Amino acid sequence: MTDPPAPTYLGMVMCDNILQDPETKKYYLLGTATVTYARSFPARYPKMCVYAALTGLHGHTKFTVKLVHVDPQRSDDVEVMSLEGAVDAPDPLAVAELTLGLHNLLFPRPGEYRFQLWSGDTLLGERKFHVRQVKPGATA
Repeated sequence: MTDPPAPTYLGMVMCDNILQDPETKKYYLLGTATVTYARSFPARYPKMCVYAALTGLHGHTKFTVKLVHVDPQRSDDVEVMSLEGAVDAPDPLAVAELTLGLHNLLFPRPGEYRFQLWSGDTLLGERKFHVRQVKPGATA
């Protein structure tokens, strides 16, 4: 028996919070972001949420979200953290939504980061996220 094909990545959004309407089951993404600012490093981000949309899932599918730092001085990215999650999709034609809450993220230095969505050993997609240092005298 062969493994089912990897799910199809439709997109991913980083935000401050995700709410789900209990009646409609729709998700509401609050405070979407692709950049944040910090006065000093390492910088701690108290809460961030990940929303991803996928299709082509076959039953219970496990995922890993990795945060990597893109260091221009290195040939490979540096993994900062990873978190596992799963989605149940009874119909491979349906769009499945994955939501994860990330708490106390630690960004070691300013620069470019990427949130990557993996299914097993397959990178499905990634989203750039920049962490910038606030200049002295500026407000964050």
